[in-house]
Amino acid sequence: DQRRVHGGSSFDLFEILWSFSEFCEAVAILPQLFLLQRTGGAETLTSHYLFALGFYRVFYILNWIYRFSTEHTTHWIAWNSGLVQTLLYVDFFYHYLTKVIYGKKLTLPS
Repeated sequence: DQRRVHGGSSFDLFEILWSFSEFCEAVAILPQLFLLQRTGGAETLTSHYLFALGFYRVFYILNWIYRFSTEHTTHWIAWNSGLVQTLLYVDFFYHYLTKVIYGKKLTLPS
């Protein structure tokens, strides 16, 4: 039976650990975003780093589309975790693109 935690009812230890890592990855950026909001901004290098951390989601989403179109399968834990992580980055991306691209220091509303 090929069903797993991310699509069925099997509780294989590695599947549970994989699922946990997906959940952790989705919210791992929260402390950094909270710190940015509390301090009101970030240095340019830090904001570029955070942008790069989040931008890889574009390629991740393209991978989901490719795999769904070729394999006709979905891993709902990965999709949901990725969606949560992407939504957490949306506000940061908006502020990044409107400030840093124009040479201004990144500031977040408090």
